[in-house]
Amino acid sequence: MVDTLFHREFLNEPGHYGNAYVAYTVDADGRWSSGNFEIMDCYRKATLDFPLDDDEATEHSLRKLDRLLTALHTFKMALKIEAEAAHAERQKAAETTED
Repeated sequence: MVDTLFHREFLNEPGHYGNAYVAYTVDADGRWSSGNFEIMDCYRKATLDFPLDDDEATEHSLRKLDRLLTALHTFKMALKIEAEAAHAERQKAAETTED
């Protein structure tokens, strides 16, 4: 059994918008296990708790994590579509300016 697992990963490239990161901790003492996930972007921070106190709490925490992963994937797809549309608009505007 793991006593404590901690991981932090910076999200931005060096020199780009400061201290954005994700971090997670899993604490296990044999009876009251839990995890938390933290995301920070500049000065805004959100922390999500994932209790593992019993089977029901564990099931809820894993379902919550699945929903978060689905939301992040959907957001990524929507952002990619918008980025492609914005790129096309910039190209169109540049071609119009050149004429």
